[in-house]
Amino acid sequence: MACGARPPVKHVHGVMMSTLLDDLIQSRIEKGYCKPADFRGCSDAEIVTLEERVNMKLPGLFKDYLRRMGWSAGEMLQGSDVRFGCLHLLTGEGREELGLSGVDLPEDAFVFFAHQGYDYMYFLVSDDDDPAVYRYHIDWDGPRQVFRAFSGYLRWMFGSSTEIPPAGIEEGWG
Repeated sequence: MACGARPPVKHVHGVMMSTLLDDLIQSRIEKGYCKPADFRGCSDAEIVTLEERVNMKLPGLFKDYLRRMGWSAGEMLQGSDVRFGCLHLLTGEGREELGLSGVDLPEDAFVFFAHQGYDYMYFLVSDDDDPAVYRYHIDWDGPRQVFRAFSGYLRWMFGSSTEIPPAGIEEGWG
């Protein structure tokens, strides 16, 4: 791949993954919520290292997300653990916390979001390149599917980043 060239674009659910992320980022910039410099992605080598550390092959759209904003996405979701530097720890932390509540996280679950030890979001790496997203909140009986696909989570994140994630699948988002 030539220097500066983008990775190949895949279509998932009829949407080009790279285009979706580019459009979401551009929209946020155009609305004045952030600057291009606010977004700092991971290298392919960093993503490979993460996959090796967690012993999982991550879905394509999640890797695209990491390439564009794995290290920084400006002020979006500040206060929650979603950045590359902590991702290798979140699945273990999620297993431990959910286990204390009597909930077993599936073996192929990858936790990509944690908020203060009581709120977690994850997907199953055995799902497709745009996997469904599940959420567990300490006040719930168990995990719930909150987005039909990771792309729905991204649309939520870019559209309402100051609100808490939905409690269940929301029409128009997932």
